Amino acid sequence: MPLDRAMLLVGIGGTGLSTGQELERVLRAQFCGPDGTDLISRMRGHDYRPYQLPTCVQFAYIDLNMNELSKVLTNVVPSAEHHAAAQCTTNLIANLVPPNHHNSAQVQRSLRISTEPEVIHWLPSPESDPRVAPLDAGAGQLPTVARAALFETMRQGGGPNAVLHGVTTALQRIGAAGPVLRELGGTLDNTLDVFVVFSVAGGTGCGLFLDYLYLIGDLVRQNGLQPRIYPLVLLPSAFPEGMGGGRPAVLNAASALVDLFRLIDDQNAQGVEDALRDGREAYGRSTIRVPGEPNPIGLQPATVQTAFLFGRPDNGVGRADLIRSMVSLITALVSAGSEAGVPFADRFVNGNTARAALSDTGIGRCGLSTASVASLSIPLGELADLVGSRLLAEAVRDMRATPATPGVQNRPHIERFDTDCGLGGFLACAPLEGFAEVEDAPVGHDAILRALNTRIRSMQDSLERNERLLDTRIGGLAKDFTPVRAAEELLRAIDPFHLRRVVQGDPGYAESLDKGGFERILKSRTESAKVPPGYDFGLQAPQPEALRRRAVLRRPRWGDDAVQNVVKEQNAWYHWRLRRQWHEAWARSQRIWEPRWQGFCAQLAAVTGELTDYLATEERQFTQRSAELYERRLGVSYLLPPDDGQMQSFYQRVKVNLVNRYRDRLPVNPAAADLVSVILGTDGWREAYQAGRERPEAAVHRVRQRIRRAVSECLRPGGGERAIIPAMRDLLTAAAGRPSSMLDDGDVAHFRNQLAGMVPSGYAPSGEGTLKVLISYPAGAPDLEVEACLGRELLRTPQVEQQAVEFRPNDSDSLVVVLFRSSMSITQVPEVREAIRLRSAAQRHERPGDRLSWRQRLGADQGYPVSTPADRALILQSFLNAMWNGWVAVEAPGQDRSPTGVRVRTGRAEATPLVLELTPFGGLSSWASLLQAYEEWALSDGSGARSSLAAQLIAAVPLDIDRNPGPPAPLFSTLYELPAKELRLVDELRARPGLDAARQIDLIEEFWQETLPAALDLPFRGVQAPFPNLRGMTEYFACQSPAVDR
Repeated sequence: MPLDRAMLLVGIGGTGLSTGQELERVLRAQFCGPDGTDLISRMRGHDYRPYQLPTCVQFAYIDLNMNELSKVLTNVVPSAEHHAAAQCTTNLIANLVPPNHHNSAQVQRSLRISTEPEVIHWLPSPESDPRVAPLDAGAGQLPTVARAALFETMRQGGGPNAVLHGVTTALQRIGAAGPVLRELGGTLDNTLDVFVVFSVAGGTGCGLFLDYLYLIGDLVRQNGLQPRIYPLVLLPSAFPEGMGGGRPAVLNAASALVDLFRLIDDQNAQGVEDALRDGREAYGRSTIRVPGEPNPIGLQPATVQTAFLFGRPDNGVGRADLIRSMVSLITALVSAGSEAGVPFADRFVNGNTARAALSDTGIGRCGLSTASVASLSIPLGELADLVGSRLLAEAVRDMRATPATPGVQNRPHIERFDTDCGLGGFLACAPLEGFAEVEDAPVGHDAILRALNTRIRSMQDSLERNERLLDTRIGGLAKDFTPVRAAEELLRAIDPFHLRRVVQGDPGYAESLDKGGFERILKSRTESAKVPPGYDFGLQAPQPEALRRRAVLRRPRWGDDAVQNVVKEQNAWYHWRLRRQWHEAWARSQRIWEPRWQGFCAQLAAVTGELTDYLATEERQFTQRSAELYERRLGVSYLLPPDDGQMQSFYQRVKVNLVNRYRDRLPVNPAAADLVSVILGTDGWREAYQAGRERPEAAVHRVRQRIRRAVSECLRPGGGERAIIPAMRDLLTAAAGRPSSMLDDGDVAHFRNQLAGMVPSGYAPSGEGTLKVLISYPAGAPDLEVEACLGRELLRTPQVEQQAVEFRPNDSDSLVVVLFRSSMSITQVPEVREAIRLRSAAQRHERPGDRLSWRQRLGADQGYPVSTPADRALILQSFLNAMWNGWVAVEAPGQDRSPTGVRVRTGRAEATPLVLELTPFGGLSSWASLLQAYEEWALSDGSGARSSLAAQLIAAVPLDIDRNPGPPAPLFSTLYELPAKELRLVDELRARPGLDAARQIDLIEEFWQETLPAALDLPFRGVQAPFPNLRGMTEYFACQSPAVDR
């Protein structure tokens, strides 16, 4: 996979963690290969570990849930022995739960006591606190709880650095990654792509994302880099009811998306001068205040230009598929390279100037984006692991079986183990100092007796000397007793189960030595040595009595049988006494060597037990993993071998190929155990045992890793051999009309079928924006024939009309289609629109479990769910313009001062009108509800017709304003004269007792006191008018024209 620039992914909450972990696994498969070592050879001189990613790619994970954070390292690398490699690029921010705060109420109380009110103005009242506990299990799906915990952690830690340490470490590593990027063919410049992933359905991600967007952008800038932040947002539709979805999730999303929308609008509008504020910037710079930071924190313009919203289409895509879609989008963007120094992601995503334009409805600008990603990839690593796992399981089954071959099986191994562990002397129990043997053979009875007695005394002297020396010698043997070393040497030739039979025996053997194994020999050495069979002597030396009785028969010689029998008896006695001494000394040293032996046996049993457990679970896992691979997916799919969905025939095919590859080193009709031993080589089992001594599961992982590498090489052998799993670029080339003799026609036909269903019907992202398409395909360079083929196969459905299609070759083994709608306002995305409508309804009729005040970040909204004061001034100006022209009519005659509804026609008389129902309050004019009614109307439907109608309204100006406008229509004059009276009535209404409607009264007062004057003072847009604004026009026509007097 090519990578020419640095990247940081920040995962917030459960969705952020899941997406980041999936991306890490994908990148490791791309960079590190099946056994994790591919990158090591490319990074010579950088001291890389297996499964270590390039340090220019960094991940930071943020969550309140400590249990989920603790699983990250385990989930991103195959085993615990690779945690150190993962920690080079994986950074955890795990201190977000303030110490000694057991529930949300304690956090809130601490904040109120110790933090400036302007910093925590958004904090709801203490009486409403939901008492979420424990906080280290999450925020209880309440975003405000998560934000309060974040702020308290910053307060205790002295500022933002307390919650940014993982990001800081990531940036430091990126800053030092220039040489790594050069090795990968890229350069380290002053820009940094930051992907921030979260959902707006839960508590943690929804509660923390906004602060972290500001904090991360500011921190990156402080580190001398220019951030390009891309929020990837999972919408509530991805979560089933009762599993993070439903009404609470939608309520969370509504306010979160409005906050995100306003931030993006501010980012796109900073520095854009229009007529909204008399030549000033349309939006002030958006900022946040946090504890420990005296100044507000803001973002430089264009840092966050859009957000990718991922929702669940109607065709059954699940949350896991959407997470994989986000990962595919990220990999497609970061691997696409640069053009003329401009990153492709920046050009493709941020190259749309329309985002700064006002929306058709006048509510905000056009900064939102939605995305759907369809990908087709070959899970080569997963296939190799699946086949390798099954092969290892078969091998374990073979290895566990006791051989039924007759005769002693393990004597050579037992003797070698005895020697290698340092106890070779026990095989002979040789004297440390010997006795004096008879040199000249005596002749005659007396001479022979003297020689025999001298010999036995020499033996006794030797035994006495050995008795003194053995304790020291045996003590040394006990200290140097190393069964581990012996096991490692023996594992060069046999497997762990055979080793265990050698060491501890197996009752399934026929012979006694094999049944007891080395352990029986070792234990027997702690017992007193038995008198050899055929002899009956004690500790005293045997006397040559039989020789005396026969002395009278003839003159004896040393070689006579009678004399030699005495010699043999003396020898037997002597060696028995020696062995007895050795055994007694060994027994006295038992406290030294026995714990070591027991520890060794326990370790060996743990390793073989782990392999046995693996065998027990593999059958189920093989079936389950096969089914998961072949499970029907929408959008994110795999190109798999044609099979029955169980992978069994594919496994057998690969196994046959492996046997052929290693046939020179295999016996005839090899078992799986033979094949695995050849794959592992001389040191394979030894290295696995070494890894498994501390963590038995590491032994299994090490063996699986070696087998996976061998299977991968078998699937794609190279060197002119036909691949079992062809590369996708070869299949794509063949599908485009350039066949290859290295491909089977069946493989190409299977690929064509997969390609045809890759982008399902109705898979385009929701929204009203123009659809752009990015197709990232495997190729070394642009290929027009392949691109034409992909255009025919992938873009033949009506859903991609008006598309702008861009093709990008990539160096991976996957095909990715990114469907991207951009430049949309918040009313143009159906799921966003529906969420805001639900929250608006909940504000009018809140249910007990809604807890709306705890589902926000910046404080309760003031009655307008989406629009800002600037938006409302603009919209009201448009209504006033239409009124001036006489295009606005009240529903019933005589209701000019407080109508029940209005109709607005912005074109021909027969055109569809914009109809709004207005609501009076407490005797006040219903005109104050005009903007609320309009916002509700704009959110009710995002159709093109409604957008067109709204656009005509927003574009309305007084007729002939650039030449000779006429006076205002009567309805305009009526409304113009109302504010003073309405504000007096508002004051009277406030003074009445028993009324609890301060919020609604505030909205009415705002309309008359702030919004209407602002609308009258707004400059006209898009025309060169002789009047600055409506107020100026009104004042002009209120005066008598000089021409009338003449």
